[in-house]
Amino acid sequence: MRCGAVAPAAATVAAAVVFTVRVAMSVDASLSAGLGGSSSWVSSCLLLLIFMVWFAQRLLGGDSKRFPPGPRPWPLLGNLMQVNLHAPYETLTKLAETYGPVYSVSLGPRRSVVLAGYEAVREALVLHADDFSDRPIVPLHRDLSSYKGLVFAQSEQARIRRRFSLSVLRTLGMGKRSVEAVVAEEAEALLQRFKDMDGKPFETMIHINLATGNVICSITLGKRFDISDTQIIHLLELLNSNVQTMGNAWAQVYNAFPLLKHFPGPHKQLFKDKQRFFDFLQVYMDEHRAERTPNEPRDYIDAFIDKQAEEEAGMRSTTFDNESFLACITSLFQAGTETTANSLRLGLFYMITFPDVQKRVQEEIDCVVGPLRLPTFADRDALPYTHAVVHEVQRFANIVPIAVPHATTNDVTFRGFFLPKGTPVIALLHSVLRDKSQWERPDQFYPEHFLDAAGRFRKRDAFMPFSAGRRMCMGESLARTELFVFLSALLQNFSFHAPPGRPLPKLTLCPGFVLSAPAYELCAISRI
Repeated sequence: MRCGAVAPAAATVAAAVVFTVRVAMSVDASLSAGLGGSSSWVSSCLLLLIFMVWFAQRLLGGDSKRFPPGPRPWPLLGNLMQVNLHAPYETLTKLAETYGPVYSVSLGPRRSVVLAGYEAVREALVLHADDFSDRPIVPLHRDLSSYKGLVFAQSEQARIRRRFSLSVLRTLGMGKRSVEAVVAEEAEALLQRFKDMDGKPFETMIHINLATGNVICSITLGKRFDISDTQIIHLLELLNSNVQTMGNAWAQVYNAFPLLKHFPGPHKQLFKDKQRFFDFLQVYMDEHRAERTPNEPRDYIDAFIDKQAEEEAGMRSTTFDNESFLACITSLFQAGTETTANSLRLGLFYMITFPDVQKRVQEEIDCVVGPLRLPTFADRDALPYTHAVVHEVQRFANIVPIAVPHATTNDVTFRGFFLPKGTPVIALLHSVLRDKSQWERPDQFYPEHFLDAAGRFRKRDAFMPFSAGRRMCMGESLARTELFVFLSALLQNFSFHAPPGRPLPKLTLCPGFVLSAPAYELCAISRI
């Protein structure tokens, strides 16, 4: 050890000892009160365990190769006590101001590398995609899906299922009942539900969730549902609740200490809800097996069953087993409903907050499309301001502030730092979408971010709401279509404002894996 490192190391050891002693004394007091007797052996074991974990971390982290700097972690807990677990992206973005765009943080015993700002995120995920395309172990997702879903695919079998799913989604988008036709049908149904409100105040969540949920149901199950179907409404509510739980403070603690699986906590409800969702999907799987025509897939389930039959005929491994089917469709529902629905709800919130923007979008749609048909995704080039507003909603809403975690696929030297194979990597999309070096007014709702001097739509490299590189969101094209068609159709047909005498609530996004809009009511006044 270098001489200059002795004093800081000694101070760290002293702090660790004091911390562990305090924890042990607290546990000892609690147990003594509960058990009515001495439990010093418990505190001694706890102290020893924590100190051993800390010492092992220091020993293993003492490699001469340079790891990114970061805040000094506590034994066992890491930096959990320093991070706002309800909005970790805020703390992590703030830490980048001290440690730079590439730094390390410990959310529990294991160190992760954080990437902040457009340049660092792009360099890692796009320019060095081969080195940063793996996924780390995330205990909560592992325990929910056994890594058989699409988002946290790690094994070669999981990657095969992901490629298969992407291929099926592309194929379904080119058939007679194309994805755009499905979105148009749901847009019509959504407009009718808004018209039925007759200008009275109402909460949009259930209506918008059903619209985005029905798009996924049509693609995967070959079926859509009505607002009166209580089963699908309840399942969409469960999905909404679970997506929030998977990104809340408890989830961060669970991922740091996966042994919590065996103790009471919110994760128990997640496991119950997962089974209820699986039971719902299994009904449609059984129906498709009985009714389908082999090799003529109508939807995702048919295509999956065809793949299962192909495996069985060739006596190959069970890459497409029943558990994988349930996990894959659950991934599609999670990715295809919550993000789009929350973006739409926030889009309407912004239209009420910025009525001049709402008016300009309506004028453009009136001029280009008129009142006799709905806008289509193909109209976007002729509707540059509307197109820009849809993009700015996504940028400003920033509802997925942290990308799904990546991991290094091998030992990597990145910007002078050494990252061992399997190092978890956290890409702060929040820091990209609010990067002051990339956006003229990063903290304002400003559609002109996406317009050139002539008023034409322009792409921005730092627009990464779907992440970037090989692991970017597989539902990007579907989400872009839905957001444009739904929002433009709503603004074509209605003017939106807050209920009389009831201003909109303060926009504080609800925490979760996907940030969500707070509950609010609006009035939709018909324009056509």
